[in-house]
Order: sequence, then C-alpha cells, then structure tokens
Amino acid sequence: MTRSIPTAGVIDALPSAALILDDQGVILAVNRAWIKAADDCFGLVRKAEAGVNLFEALNSSCSNGCVDTEALTGGMRDVVGGQCDEFVQHYSCGAAEHHETRWVRIELRAYHESDGQRRVLLTRHDVTAEFRTDRALLESESRYHAVVEDQVDFICRYLPDTTLTFVNQSYCDYLGKTREELLGRKFLDFVPREEWPAVFNKINSFTPDFHTATDEHSALLPGGSMGWQSWTDRAFFNQHGEIIELQSVGRDITPIKRTQEALHESQTRFNQLADHLDGVFWIFDWKKRDIIYLSPAFEKVFAKPAQVVLDDSTQWIQSVHPKDQPHVMKVFRAADDEPFDLTYRIIRPTGEERWVRDRGYPVHDDDGNVVRLVGLVEDVTERVLSDQKVMRSEERYRAASEAGMDAFFLFDALRGEDGEIIDFVFTDLNQRGAEMVSRQRHEVIGQRLCELLPVNRSDFFFGAYREVVRTGEGFSREFPLDAAEEGIQAGWMEQQVVRVGDGVAISARDITSRKRNEQEIARQREENQKILDGIPAFVFYKDTQNRILRVNKTVCDAEGLPADQIEGRHSAELYPETADAFYKDDLEVIRSGQPKLGYVERMPTLDGKERWIRTDKVPLFDNDRKPVGVIVIAMDVTELKQTSEKLTASERRYRELFERVPVGVIEHDLTAVGRAFDELRELDVADLSAHMASNPEFIGEVMRKTRILSVNQGACALFASTGTEQFAEAVRQGRFRPPLEALLLKLHMIWDGQTSGEIETRYRTLDGRMIDVLLRVVIPESNGKPDLSRVLLSLTDISANRQRVFAQAQVTHAERERRMLGHELHDTLAQQLTGINMLSESLRRRLESQSIPEAERVAELAGMVGQANSEVRRLISGLSSERIAPDELETALESLAERSALVHQLPVTFHCRRTPDELDEEAANHLLFIAQEATHNAAKHAQASSIEIILGQSDDALTLTVKDDGVGIPPVPERSSGPESGLGLNIMRYRAEAIGATMTINSYPDAGTMIVCSRPSQTLHLPAGAPPRPQDETGEDYVI
Repeated sequence: MTRSIPTAGVIDALPSAALILDDQGVILAVNRAWIKAADDCFGLVRKAEAGVNLFEALNSSCSNGCVDTEALTGGMRDVVGGQCDEFVQHYSCGAAEHHETRWVRIELRAYHESDGQRRVLLTRHDVTAEFRTDRALLESESRYHAVVEDQVDFICRYLPDTTLTFVNQSYCDYLGKTREELLGRKFLDFVPREEWPAVFNKINSFTPDFHTATDEHSALLPGGSMGWQSWTDRAFFNQHGEIIELQSVGRDITPIKRTQEALHESQTRFNQLADHLDGVFWIFDWKKRDIIYLSPAFEKVFAKPAQVVLDDSTQWIQSVHPKDQPHVMKVFRAADDEPFDLTYRIIRPTGEERWVRDRGYPVHDDDGNVVRLVGLVEDVTERVLSDQKVMRSEERYRAASEAGMDAFFLFDALRGEDGEIIDFVFTDLNQRGAEMVSRQRHEVIGQRLCELLPVNRSDFFFGAYREVVRTGEGFSREFPLDAAEEGIQAGWMEQQVVRVGDGVAISARDITSRKRNEQEIARQREENQKILDGIPAFVFYKDTQNRILRVNKTVCDAEGLPADQIEGRHSAELYPETADAFYKDDLEVIRSGQPKLGYVERMPTLDGKERWIRTDKVPLFDNDRKPVGVIVIAMDVTELKQTSEKLTASERRYRELFERVPVGVIEHDLTAVGRAFDELRELDVADLSAHMASNPEFIGEVMRKTRILSVNQGACALFASTGTEQFAEAVRQGRFRPPLEALLLKLHMIWDGQTSGEIETRYRTLDGRMIDVLLRVVIPESNGKPDLSRVLLSLTDISANRQRVFAQAQVTHAERERRMLGHELHDTLAQQLTGINMLSESLRRRLESQSIPEAERVAELAGMVGQANSEVRRLISGLSSERIAPDELETALESLAERSALVHQLPVTFHCRRTPDELDEEAANHLLFIAQEATHNAAKHAQASSIEIILGQSDDALTLTVKDDGVGIPPVPERSSGPESGLGLNIMRYRAEAIGATMTINSYPDAGTMIVCSRPSQTLHLPAGAPPRPQDETGEDYVI
C-alpha cells in the first residue's frame, strides 16, 4: 500500500540522507543530510542533484566491491516503475575520505502526492555504528553499555558542577562533538545562560528520597540555533547522602515544539476561515452533552442568538421541525460510530420553515473514545443543486515523532539437540522493558521468550530473531501490536534488533503516542479538508501585494490550470481586466480588518466566458492579529442567476395565462393538509371515509390548514364578485360556501395520490344564484411526487347546458304522463260520462213526452253529467304547462288536491302550516312538480284510501310532505322492470337537488308511505350519510 507523504521541505527534517524521485527515476529533491555527506553515499551515486536521473548516476561498482549493484538497481527500478511499493537493501563499502568500511541501508518507499502523482522516497542510513556496536557487544564485558551506545536518546553522566563524566554517541552526534571533546567539559556550555540557575536549583533539589525528575528546557544547537530537549535526571548519593554523580537521559523535542507552534498557527487560520463561513460550524462535547461552539453564521441561519443554544443545548433540537426531530435525534445518537450527512427542516422563531444540510463526524481521543462531534450546517432552502463539487485544500502542519524512552532486552539463543534455535532466553532487560511487558525485572530474567510472551512464536518475531543470529544482519522496523495480548503496554512498537554473541539485543520503543498523534493529525487534516471541500465556493488566499498565495481545487478546475501555475502569481497575470478592482476591495478589507460580505459581480474567466460570482472577503491575520492578506470565498452563482431570471419569466407567463383563461381558476396551498394525512398514515389509518365519518371534527382541523393563494378574474366573474379582494372577503366571512362533494374530491385525491379529478356540482354565487359547475382539480407533480403547494381548481359554468337537458327531460316526462292520463280518462271515465249523458237525455225526452214533472230534474242531472264530461275532456287535453309564481305555490297545491280527489275518487287533503317566505320561482315550480308526482304515485300504485299534502315553513327549512295510507313502496326486486320503473322517484330526487333540498322516503308494508322534501333556509345541505360540514369555533362553515 502506498503512503501519502508531504514532499515540500519535510524531507529536510529527516535525520537521514534522502532523495525524492518521480516515476521515471528523476531526482526531484535532495535533503540537507544528503548534501552534507562528504562521500556522497559512499560512492553509490556519482552526482545527486535535482533533475539528474538516478539510474544514470549510479556507479557500476563501489570501491571495495561489496555492493550487489545489479540487485540494488533492480529493486530500485521495481519501486520506481510501480511493480512494488517498498525496497530495502544493506551493503558495505569503503568510505573515500577515511579508507574505512562503512555500512549503509538503502530504503525506497512509494507514495502519492495530494495531486495523485506517484513519488518515491529514497533514504540512506549510515548504520555503521550499529555494526560496530555488534562487535563491541561481543568484546565488551558490559553488554548493557553496548546497548546504551545503541540508543537514539542522549545519555550522559556528570558531577554536581555539571562536568561530564560519560556521554553516549547520540549525545555526541547531537552536539556535533567527539567524546574526547565533551568528557571533562561542563554541559552548561550548551545551555542558555539564563537557564543556569534553574539547572543548579534542580540539582540541589535532589534528595535520597527524591532522586528523579523530568523536565523540558531550551538548548543551544550546533550552528547557534535554538532547540528544545526533554530530560529525565537521576541523582546517585553516597552513604552520607551527598550527590556523587548524576545521570540524564534526554531527547531532542525541537520538531515537536515546532509542530505544536505550527498546529496553533494552522488552528488560528482555520478559525479565521470558519468564523466567516456561510454555514454554521459547530462543536459538541460528547461527554458533557453540550454544544460548546457555534460559528457566527448561526444567527443568520437559525434567526436566533447563538448564546441561547450555548446556554441551553436543547434549544437546537427545539428548532428542528417536530416531524424531523425523531430522525435527527436517532442519527445524532449514533454519530459516535460514523459520520453523518442529513437534511432536515428547522423552524425559525418567526414560524418560517427552512431546510438545512447538517454534516457531522466524531472526534476520538487516543483510546478511541468519542470526545466531541464537529460539523457544518448549511441553509440549502434556496440553493440550486449544482454538479460542481467545491474542493478546498488547506495544508496543516505536521507534528514530528513523540519522544519516548527505549526498552532493552538481551537474549541468548536456546538450541535443541540438532543445534537449531528453539527459543530465546531473557538474560537482561532495563526498567522500561519490564514496564513494557508488565512484569518485574527479576520475574523475566531466565524465562523463555516464547513461553512468557507466546505472540513471539510467529515468524514475524521468532523467525526474524533467528535469522539475525544466523546471518548477523540486524534490522529496524515499526509495527502495530495488539495491546490486549500478552499484557504488553504498547499499541505500536519500533524495534531494532542486532546479534550479540549467540543471541540478540532488542531495542524496543513504545511509539503508540506518536502513532496516535500522527493519526490524529491525519484525521484533523482530513476533517478540515472535508469541511473545506464541502463549501460550495472558490477560495483564494492573497497577500497585501495582490499575489495569490493559495487556491483550492475548484479554482484550478475553473481556470483549467494546476495550482502551481496559479499560486505565487500576481492577480493581474490571471485576471488583467478585474485585478485592480478586486485589489481595491482587498486593500479595504486588509486596512479595516473587517470582512466584506455578500456582493455579486461579474468575473471573466481565462476561456473568455463571463461568470457571476458572489464574493465574501475576510482579513487574514497572523498570530499577532496583524492583517497579512485576505481570504476570498467566491461562489459561482451564474446558473442560479440564470435560473432566477428564467423562473421570473416563467412566473410572469403563468400569471398572464392565469388571468386570461376563460374559466374560473383558484390556486390553493394544501401542504398542511398533506402533512395531516401523513400523520394519519403513521397512525395506521387505512380508510379515509371511515375516519371522517367517525371523526367529523377532523375535516374542520384539516380545512383550517388550507390556504387560498390566488383567484383569477374568471372565478370572480363566475361567482358574481367584483374582484379578488371582494372574493377573499366573502371567503373570510363564510358567504362563499362550496358544496361538500368538492371538498371530498380534493381530500380523496390527496389521500389516494391522484393528480387530477373532476365532478359536476352546484355552487351558490355571492348574489344568491345557484349555478351548475364542472369542477376540475389538478395537483402538479414535483420530482415525481404530488406538489400540494400549488393545487389548481378549474371551474366551468355548465348551468345553461344542465337547464336545457333538464327542461327537455321535464317536457318529455310531462308529455308521457299526460298521454298516459289522457288515455286512461278517455277509456274509462269519459266513456262512462258520455254514456250517462246519453241515457239522461233519452230519459228526459221520454219523461217530457209523458208530461212527468221529474223530467226537469233529469235535465239538471244531464247538465251536470255534461259539465263533468267537459272537465274530463279538459284534463284529457293535457295538464297545464304554465309555470307558477312563488306566491302561487299554496294555491297550486290546493288545486292539485281538489283535482286529484276528483280524478282518483279518493280523499286528497291539503294543509299549509305556515306560508313560505324567501321562495324563488325555480323552487316553487319544482316543489309543485314533486307534489304532483308523489300524489299521482300514491293514487295509482299505493292503493291508498286517503292522501295528505302538507306545506310548512320553520326557521330552519321549508318542508313539503306527501303521505298516504297505502301498501307502501315494494322492495327493489319486486318493482316493475319496465321503462318507467323508478323514473318518478329519480325525477323527484333530481328536482330536490336542483333547489338545494333533500328528499327522504319512509315506507313500510301496508302502513303507507311518507315523502318529505326539505330545503334549508340559508345553509348548504349535506347529503344523507355524509359527514357533517366542518365548522370553526364560531360555527361558520369552512371553504375550500
């Protein structure tokens, strides 16, 4: 696996000589350690300079011929060519200057730069000291001192006056002195004079009971520079309690200090940028469950002071829409496992809903526990989705390796009968080693390695140690170690292994803290990169001279140039037409120290196109809060601006069509109704009709959420309104009351997910007229889903057409009834009356011829029969088709009763309990026709002995009742199946609906029939079986 290693200046911090190569083997960079080497890799490379091809510069052989040049060259070519990622080889050679043999380790490791380019890091390590240590260990009586000399840490002994009595090689190398130059000299010469008192105070503070201390202090480095060191000091006392000597073990922590400063500077820069983001950057303390930081953009996005949430973190979730709260809380609670990215709604204090995108991720401590969450909230309500992904790169300074003391182990090989190594036996270890294996030193010495620590049985450990004893070639490596095994107190370990006699010496260092720091730094870099990459903007860093210091990937993509061809150039080179104007704004921000935010301007690109840019500029400060440049955050809003212009034009065209369309159009917002239905589905409601029937108040609750957005002129004209304002006022006052079926149509369409529907119904206009209307409902779609925010109702007046149809049906029915009645009267009563009249005349003539006085009475009888016959003939000629006036209804019903009694020869009575008022001509004629049909049906089909017609007016309704004492209306299967079956009842129902009335029929076998037609005085009637019309708290009907 290739590694990502920063290339710029970082290799200069490496203690070993190093080169950076490209994928062709060309040298790109050489560090100071390589240049400093006097013999230039001991003859391996003739010339090491940037631009030189390594393979062309390789010597064919070294001076003493100890290098396998072919194997070395082949391994290098494999790494450079991409066949493998790592290669390590040791070799010895004669140094040109001293004519002595030196040992060298060459390492090649591949990695990728941030721009994806493959690079190879070649490091050369002079391991001569390790090999000399091997020989010294074999010859030395004190193997412990041999291990000490193998230390990277500085070890020295000195007298209470700081005179050095012993120093190891690391100490000598660090100070650039030989051991002879240091022994007998006071180490105060390498300590700043102002720290001398502190050194003596520490020495004098030691007692036999307090003999160890650790501290950090500055030091004078070779060349006069300043550095930092960490020292652990121990004092040794004689029997009188006097210090006789002190020992110190130290390490150079200058890179760590510099890294800490770099991290602080990077954090300062990041805070400057985060504080001016459009999104809300937040930090949540996972353990305390408190929000501990909100960037200034919080007040802009949430419309409330950030301090309110910082004082009470629950205010954040209270700002989330109630329907989104469960999901947000569920995701947030699981944020310790993985990052999250979700979109949800918030409600501002004004009641306004906004959509935000919230991205967060956990931050862990060294033990892997979540300590905080960090994230970014962006207001995405009005943002147009863009294909461009904004990339921002921000390099953060890296920390060097953490200091740590080494653990040392000495082993003798344990061999079997066949001479093969079967284990290793502990012969010595230091305190650090005992602490690493979590045992006392005396418990470890003499123990077998693989028995005490079974993890070492693997070839990775035991096989490697055995190979060192066999070949004499040591190694150095870093590897992870499962801390849960063997009780070893380390997660990562650095190990150096060399042969000592018939065994090995192992120097082990716990590098867990350094590895975790490296991981944390990498995580912070990735964390910052993710945040910056999520900002949809171009990012420029510019200095006070209008030079571009840094750009992000979005800028590079837009300009079609890599970053190295943009950074370092003057703005005028890239943007000659606008550089001066931009620089003027930059200077204003730099001089004032105040940001300049949110202005939109045109910016030409290098390809000649013109873009619209929304720009924020904030000052860039150094650590002393001195402005040293400006950070430019620019968002390309070209597509947004173009879309806005198109949307404005589209809306204008829509409004023109909306007003000019020849039918009535009403625009509704039913979003809240849709949300109410969503809540029903969450409650497992499956049948909307059943729910409304059992919960009539639900309709009222839903209708209160309905909003009328606009009404066109066609609708105003249809309902006799002078304009939109008058119509809106009529809606508010409840004077405009559409039919229930219109309401139910829309509700069922929303519930069933339909996008269109229509019905024919009747509306009452603002001037009191009833009109027939064809209602069409259209619910537009957005992203494949119904958009309830703009539901359109189209209303077409079909009254004239309905009246024509009804009039034709009425004429046809009346003609049929008249013909039927005429035939019946002609065939029965008319014939009988004619016969009686003829007999009466014959009898009168006979009586007169005989001069009988009763002849006159017979003449009267004949006149009466002739009169009756004339009346019947009038009835046969057809019922009167003349319409009555509203005030003639009572008289017409009374005449109907008299005429029916005469025709059907049974008692027909009429009663008027109260003269109707507020009756129009249409209603009066329909009621008369209903009474005629009901009376005729009772006389003809019910076998009634009496019929009663009742007209009454109450405060609530006008009621017409026709009842008889006949056999009742038979069930449906028993009725005639002829063409006239049920026609009279259907016509009566239609006439009742035409005047806004209801008709009910109560009929029982052999108990008579009662037909009741009831017309409410002012309120709109609800059909039988339908839920009652919803009302608000004042009792007024709602309008859709």
